[in-house]
Amino acid sequence: MKTLLTSAFLCLAASAFAQDSTNTKSDSADLDYGMRVYDARLGKFLSVDPKADYSNPCDNFKTGSFKYLDEPYTEVVIKRTKKYQYEHNKEDGMKLKFKIDWINDCHYTLTYIKVNSKTNKSVLGKKINVFITEIITPKSYKYVADYYGKKTNCTVIKND
Repeated sequence: MKTLLTSAFLCLAASAFAQDSTNTKSDSADLDYGMRVYDARLGKFLSVDPKADYSNPCDNFKTGSFKYLDEPYTEVVIKRTKKYQYEHNKEDGMKLKFKIDWINDCHYTLTYIKVNSKTNKSVLGKKINVFITEIITPKSYKYVADYYGKKTNCTVIKND
């Protein structure tokens, strides 16, 4: 309902402003406000608001050093670059290397490309789908990981 009211308000405000403005085009329904053009037929602006913040809230988590906050992963240190994610479990010495592919703003896949344990070689080439479900703070988030139907919920915090 709020969106409908906001859209209606913008439409009325744009029409009222345009009637008093010398920037209107007489041969079309487009209203030119200098920085943005409003199409009264469509009921929306034809360009983005140059003052609005359209940043992706998950951008902060695409690179950096991280740590799991949930047991039994609290001893695992994560280092993420644009292309790879490295995980090191300080407790048991396990080291993993993943190729990371961002599917969209808050969804990525991790593909196992290196493990330091012979018993875990069977995971090489397998993928984990990760969906960031909640941004708790600018430095922490919750996610759901789907590994071939097995789902895990975890919380991660950025160290740097």
